[in-house]
Amino acid sequence: MEMDPDYEWLLSHHPQNKNLQPRCDLAEKVGRSLLDKIETGALPYTIGVFGGWGSGKTTFLAMVAKYLHDYPNCQVVYFNSWKYAGFMEIVPSLIYKILHFGVKTSDRRRDEAAMRVLLSLGKNYSDLFGQWAKKWVGVDPVDLFNQAYKAGTIVADGSKIVRPELMEAYYGQVDKAQDCLVEVLGRVTTGKKAEGPIIVLIDELDRCDPDEAFEVIKQMRVLFAMRRLPLAFVVCANPEPIGLAIKHRYGLESATGDYEARRILEKFVDAYEDLADPVPLGDLTRAIWKKNSTAPMPWVIAIDAANVDEDLVFNDDTVHNANTFDAITTAVPYFSNLRVLHKSFNYVNERATWNRHLLWTIWHLEILNQIDPSFRQRIGLLATDITAVAARTYDKFAETRYVIEKGPAVKRMRFQTDKGRTLFAIYRSFFWVCAKSHLFYELKEGEDMQINERSKIFKQLMADYRKINFIISLSLLPFEKAPAFSDLTSVGAATNLPQLDTKVQGELFSQFGWLLANY
Repeated sequence: MEMDPDYEWLLSHHPQNKNLQPRCDLAEKVGRSLLDKIETGALPYTIGVFGGWGSGKTTFLAMVAKYLHDYPNCQVVYFNSWKYAGFMEIVPSLIYKILHFGVKTSDRRRDEAAMRVLLSLGKNYSDLFGQWAKKWVGVDPVDLFNQAYKAGTIVADGSKIVRPELMEAYYGQVDKAQDCLVEVLGRVTTGKKAEGPIIVLIDELDRCDPDEAFEVIKQMRVLFAMRRLPLAFVVCANPEPIGLAIKHRYGLESATGDYEARRILEKFVDAYEDLADPVPLGDLTRAIWKKNSTAPMPWVIAIDAANVDEDLVFNDDTVHNANTFDAITTAVPYFSNLRVLHKSFNYVNERATWNRHLLWTIWHLEILNQIDPSFRQRIGLLATDITAVAARTYDKFAETRYVIEKGPAVKRMRFQTDKGRTLFAIYRSFFWVCAKSHLFYELKEGEDMQINERSKIFKQLMADYRKINFIISLSLLPFEKAPAFSDLTSVGAATNLPQLDTKVQGELFSQFGWLLANY
């Protein structure tokens, strides 16, 4: 049987990403649920998967497809709604694709079935294949639909007698389409394993016109849910634009309009999963960096990576046990768009030349260019202030003492401070202290209007922990003359972290400040 080429593309271009383990787990959960419905004959069945733009919906469908790929006697079809939206009606296109790639039967019988369904539903473009259809089913769809749809006007006028066959053609379209689907696909029996089940992965609905997307969801529910067809659907979509269409359609302008629109959308699926739940992106970020970049990692990140300590569990203490990658999660809006993470990195990795050693900072700035240009602009206005705070933060590392613990195979640094148990946690804590001090002493409001404006913006950023944490992350820098982990662990007794000479590193901070202001 011919394989759906779009399904092949999905598997080859969006491989299962083990660096997003929570998403892999969710994909397996959805896959198991679908297979359970097949085994028990609880079909048709629709799962909605809701997530914002760039949240990884297509990658998630690839994970589901990977899980289902080797399941015997089950056909998987991938349907990209946007691919068809600009050329033809979506639902008839979906039906044709289900019949063409999901049904194991002769080409002629499959095409005949598809044409009978499409003639019933595809009034807007039936004239495009009138003569071709007549060759197969003996009916010219142009004449059929001209007569059938005139019947509706005649009934409304109430002025003429309508032939029964025209009434049947007009009002029985959906029933005929459903009966034809049953003829080709068969029915399932509750409690018995479904024969010839088809799982349809529907993607990119949110790229279509929101009203059209909502109409597609409604039509699917009506057409496929009432004949016990052996079909299961996974519908991936961004609920926000569709929700706006629902609000407009039903006049939901109250304070609870968003909630009501979401509830209406959920009525058209049997179950749903939400990709908005936070997912750690540390492993994904490491993989992106390791695979594509030769630029040095910031010093803080490199030391924490080498100072492996299995006793530090991030979830036990998200403040003191955090490393840089723990702070990179979809819960932070600027990291939540996975597509932007990849594209931004690829973009800066290809273009960074003289400042390539600051790729970490450049990547963060490019993310903001794509996600939140206004936030990026405010960072530019505060370039000198952020640079001064970062330099002072690195200076304060000298206040931190540490001891070396020798294990069976490795050495570990134990920091003697209440600021944190990782270098990143200590840096973050000191950054907050230095930022507050800078705000009080250097940006003290007075007669200077420029300082007053910078003070106002700085206060706003510090009031939003997600923004200030993003600034902390982008201010992590590589230091050529800073000691490596092996140097730090070669000492015997307790000692202080090294004082990073800002005079020696002045050029680096100068480049950093220039990027904040100008990139």
